[in-house]
Amino acid sequence: ASLAPPKSVLLSIVQGRIVVVGEAPANWINRARAAAEQLSVDGVVLDVSQLRELNLAELNYLREAIQATDIFFYSGKAVPGPEQIPVLDRLADQIKELAQNARKSGVTARFMLTGHADATGRETANVSISAARAETVRALLNKRGVAPELLLVRGAGTFEPVVPENSRTGSSTNRRVSITVSLE
Repeated sequence: ASLAPPKSVLLSIVQGRIVVVGEAPANWINRARAAAEQLSVDGVVLDVSQLRELNLAELNYLREAIQATDIFFYSGKAVPGPEQIPVLDRLADQIKELAQNARKSGVTARFMLTGHADATGRETANVSISAARAETVRALLNKRGVAPELLLVRGAGTFEPVVPENSRTGSSTNRRVSITVSLE
């Protein structure tokens, strides 16, 4: 099996030993340790003593900030209002930063944009508008420099309300696009 190191890890040969230096995700370190044990049986020394577990605190901080952000919409609209422009700008910057830091750490970041609708109207229309909202946010993020392959979209209709719909505030809060981040 191949043990391709993340960009944050350097392999070098020192006095006949393969020395691994840097930071890596825990799952890669575990694979490297298993490979070191296997190679030692074959007489090859793989020194992983200078390998440290990657500190994912910064990635997790950005992930939480992104997931705490919602883009809101007016009733019946698939394009966010002008007051959402600064939110989209900040969100695009955070997504690009997280994606870049994840790449450097040997981790892949993916972003699920989920469109939501309030309970006004028929469910088929709500599913359609929720999907259109997610697609619109994807296009607006692409326009701000976010790579399209990082963004996945789905429409949830009214099936995942953030608050009960017993008030006007509840309805407006549910007309949104939410973001879920996965780090793999």
